[in-house]
Amino acid sequence: MKSKMIVVVTAFLGLAIVSPAQAQEVRLNVGVRGSFGVPFGEARGGTDLKDVTTRAIPVQVDVDYRIDEHWSAGVYAIYGPVAVADATRRQLAASGLRSIGGHRQQRVGVQLTRTFRPAARVSPWVGMAAGYDWTRYAWAKLATGEETEIGVSGFETTLQGGASFKLTPRLAIGPFAAFDLGRYGQDIVWVQRAGNSSTGIPDKGLHQWVRFGVKMSVGF
Repeated sequence: MKSKMIVVVTAFLGLAIVSPAQAQEVRLNVGVRGSFGVPFGEARGGTDLKDVTTRAIPVQVDVDYRIDEHWSAGVYAIYGPVAVADATRRQLAASGLRSIGGHRQQRVGVQLTRTFRPAARVSPWVGMAAGYDWTRYAWAKLATGEETEIGVSGFETTLQGGASFKLTPRLAIGPFAAFDLGRYGQDIVWVQRAGNSSTGIPDKGLHQWVRFGVKMSVGF
């Protein structure tokens, strides 16, 4: 296993170590981000999102096509654990659920990015994104022993920015921050052997996530 990991890492870095002339031909960038997210706003009218979930630790994968020297467009996918808030944990326990814990956040969408000073060693960037979020903030067991997942879903928009430090012409790493603004429109519930169900949220509220983290990208 250790030898296989060494081979994968060596291959990844090998793709990134090319001459400056080759780097100019890069049109596709694949990025991986790790971050920490904090919620704000309302999950619905009268319910703060921080009373539903307290934090998220998502991993994001970006695939972007460079339109020209400064602009790129692409898609993203986010997946990672979320923590269930104590207030929601108590509410679910009162309804008869047990073994309650946090679960996962999932998002997919499209994004547009503007890079400044693309030829410099340090390149600041800003971007906008829009996508769909379905967060299953709680996992639990019913009194019958069946598993269940409880969450919300809806559309979101994102403002983000950061800086890329070029380690090689193809490989870059740097910090980023993102501000997500969204509105959950559906309550979603999954029950083992029964599948998914959803109901509309009549009193929708605006919520926000603030994320800070690190992004690594490689050009192809």
